[in-house]
Amino acid sequence: MEIKKLEDVAFSVNIADGDVEMKLQWRNGELYLAISGVMLGVEDTFYEIPIKDIEKIEVIDEKPLKLRFTLKDVDVTVTGRSDNQLKAVRHLLLPFVGASG
Repeated sequence: MEIKKLEDVAFSVNIADGDVEMKLQWRNGELYLAISGVMLGVEDTFYEIPIKDIEKIEVIDEKPLKLRFTLKDVDVTVTGRSDNQLKAVRHLLLPFVGASG
């Protein structure tokens, strides 16, 4: 599978499951786009956000731009140097978000 690096980013992951909520600290990594989803790379580890599981993708802050991917019990927030790259990812994925439901 071929992936394309789009941007150096910082990201955080928030997990909520019932009464349990975990907020992970911001991590520096890289944003990739693959045919199956969005991937975040940190050193030699990749975390995939499958497109089919994304319920919502939205801009939550403009300065600096922060993009949030919402899945069932997980929110992933991404920020980077290029607002245009993050907005392009959002616009590219919007037609597929929630398409399976």
